[in-house]
Amino acid sequence: MRLRYVGSSSSQLAVERMLRGLGAAGGVDALFSVEWFMEAATAGKGALETSALWCACRVYEGIVGVSLRELSMPSESRGVRLGAYGGIDKMKVEDRRRVEKTARQLVKTVSELWETDGLGREEEMGEQASTGSDSLTLYGDSRLPTEHVKGLDPLITLLDVRTQRAISISAGTERSSAEGREMAKLHAALALQTLSISSSILGSRFPPLLLHAIYPILRSLVSSHNLLSSTAMAALHHVTTASGYAAPANLLLSNFDYALDSASRRLFRSRLDLKATKVLVILVRLVGKDVVQRAGDVVEECFDRLDEYHGYSTIVEGLVEVLSEVVKAVEAEEEPTERPRPNVWGGPAKTTEIKSGTAAFMEWCKQRKMDKESEDIPEDFGPAPHQPWGREPQPDEDDAPTDPPGNDPPKPSITQALISKIIRRCLPFLTHSSPLIRARMLSLMRSATVVLPVEEIGPSIHSAWPFILNRLKDSQTFVVTEAANLIDALAWNFGEFMGSRMQRDVWPAYRKMLEALEAGDRESALAARKHGPDTTPYSHSHRL
Repeated sequence: MRLRYVGSSSSQLAVERMLRGLGAAGGVDALFSVEWFMEAATAGKGALETSALWCACRVYEGIVGVSLRELSMPSESRGVRLGAYGGIDKMKVEDRRRVEKTARQLVKTVSELWETDGLGREEEMGEQASTGSDSLTLYGDSRLPTEHVKGLDPLITLLDVRTQRAISISAGTERSSAEGREMAKLHAALALQTLSISSSILGSRFPPLLLHAIYPILRSLVSSHNLLSSTAMAALHHVTTASGYAAPANLLLSNFDYALDSASRRLFRSRLDLKATKVLVILVRLVGKDVVQRAGDVVEECFDRLDEYHGYSTIVEGLVEVLSEVVKAVEAEEEPTERPRPNVWGGPAKTTEIKSGTAAFMEWCKQRKMDKESEDIPEDFGPAPHQPWGREPQPDEDDAPTDPPGNDPPKPSITQALISKIIRRCLPFLTHSSPLIRARMLSLMRSATVVLPVEEIGPSIHSAWPFILNRLKDSQTFVVTEAANLIDALAWNFGEFMGSRMQRDVWPAYRKMLEALEAGDRESALAARKHGPDTTPYSHSHRL
């Protein structure tokens, strides 16, 4: 981050050291300067407010004895306080309490900067800040810059005013708007630095303030601006180290309720933020496979919002992306269910090794001989009555078990139950108006076939089977492809369950698709130039 009127990096470093020195020399009394700069910085997001926030951060560093520039070096990555600028460790108890109180107030003040509607308000404020007039009039005429002009006043006519106005509107509006958005991002990055310095002051007492500070950090992580996202990642690591956690994943998992609640509150109509779904995605991604313990809360929140915003494609797509991240985390935690895969000659294969040709035929012959030899073994007809008909059981006799032990299906694990719940709740969205949502829901169901047994996914597939078949007739090609991939995964993993459905429903639909494809090849002008549609490598069927 470079200052506008400072020519070299050494000069900027000298200015930073000067402000830190002023903070260290003033000590606790310099907190008034920080509060004054912060009051000016929270009035907007223009150049004046950004400069005030930068000065507040540098003076704040000098008071507490922390330099974020040196802490960004690898040797100082553990958050060691620098005694060259004083430090909070050398303060008295009363002064330290006052600094900690100010740090808590600054965390809450800075976090309120992200309390926007999320629908373009940041860009709007950035455009207003680029003009410069609104920011200066907030403090009266005493804050206006002094301008010295030599010579006579130029004569400006109405024609000159109109010409100058037209030029400024056509050429300067786009540039000022871009500068305003850039200044708003710089303002947010400096606000994150303030949060980092406050975490160094409070240490292990900072996590309760994550109720306010966790959303600004995660919200900045999903920004497309390189400086803002990198600053947010550095702030997350700094807060993790200052709070005494080993990794950001541990910090987020321990304060998962704070992060989930802050993102969920931005999904209500009164304070809707379109990037809140991206915050949930990055939250699940940073926590990793350990999110399985709390994934149920995320899934419930997503489906509550899906029921509310099912008609808004942008929000629904973001929530579906969150569910996809949850399924990926569950797949990383849960091992895929091992199932016998069918071979070429019918019947389940004994091993997962794929055999073809002569090897598969010889294996089939051995299995056939073993089946013939086993015919001589007397067949077990199951349980039979062990007492005469009509005899009433005596009280001292034990009742014979009705079901043989060990035949009960195994209970699904927590992760399998979670994925099964996702599949059941996803069924209504197979008929959504957005083709992208339909395709993503089919992809979610295909991913679930790897983890879930047939006892869990079978009822959901049975209920959704008509909708899956209708997706084979979808107008969008990528939706048809996802439906075909889902049917392929079902047939591969649940052959007996899908046998009759493949013969009765799927093959007729595939036959119509192949006939339409063949008709298209015959009508293709490119294929007609060759020796026929069946032999040309340029036909659609050959490429497929």
